[in-house]
Amino acid sequence: MKKILFLTFNFLLVTSLFSLSYLEETYNTGIKQFQDGNYKSAIDSFDAAISTATKKDKDFLKKAYLYKADSMSELLQLDDALKEYVKITEKFPNTNESLRARLGIGLVYYKKNSYEKAREYFLNFVKRFPGTKITDDAQYWVGMLHFKNKNFKKAAVSFTALVQNYPKSDYAADGWLRLGDSYFNLKKYKQARNSYRKVLTKYPASKQAEFALYSVGRVYESEGAVFDAISIYVQFAEKHPKSQLSPEITYQVAEYFYKKKDYEKAAKYYEQIISN
Repeated sequence: MKKILFLTFNFLLVTSLFSLSYLEETYNTGIKQFQDGNYKSAIDSFDAAISTATKKDKDFLKKAYLYKADSMSELLQLDDALKEYVKITEKFPNTNESLRARLGIGLVYYKKNSYEKAREYFLNFVKRFPGTKITDDAQYWVGMLHFKNKNFKKAAVSFTALVQNYPKSDYAADGWLRLGDSYFNLKKYKQARNSYRKVLTKYPASKQAEFALYSVGRVYESEGAVFDAISIYVQFAEKHPKSQLSPEITYQVAEYFYKKKDYEKAAKYYEQIISN
């Protein structure tokens, strides 16, 4: 009898371990596919993980559901993604995955071009869930929605709230850049320039720094300070020769020196355009 119980226990243990191993493997495959941008295959993997998991595998389940919904959102299967996000908030309330699903719902509205609905949703998120790890995400999208609607005053207020309240946010560099863009559109050039320079000083290695440097030159140009603008554009041409903005900016620099009859410098920048 003891032998039978022992064998039964071992069988159940091995079956459980096999099931968990398959679940982990399938889930990890889905993660890799998601990271590689292979969202269709990722959905299949997460579906397989979900069908394998039991109630004891709650951690795997809630993450698999969330990644599945994110994959659908990336593929612009927006109605399906919305259903999955709602399902997560109902099945796993008061979890990080539920919070992220709520953010996903707002992004679905954004992708559906339901901007007013998305704005209200993100505003409500910020008020309802202050101080979470992703409240800054919602704050950023509030600003972006105001900016998209050309309400630059409210956009400036939203981006100011982002950079002041969430200085360590992943969106902080972009927040300063967008704040500069908001001020630029309001023709508040000093504030715009200061915002762009914040990106250059605080996040010099970020991708936003490239556009911030260009934008400083653009501000000077709008103010009629041509010499200052060209000085910035020279820096840009030297620092970002492979940028998509570089040909146009380098041409402006070359033309400036040509008109000043500084043909040696003009030739240098014309040659840079050709070589790049």
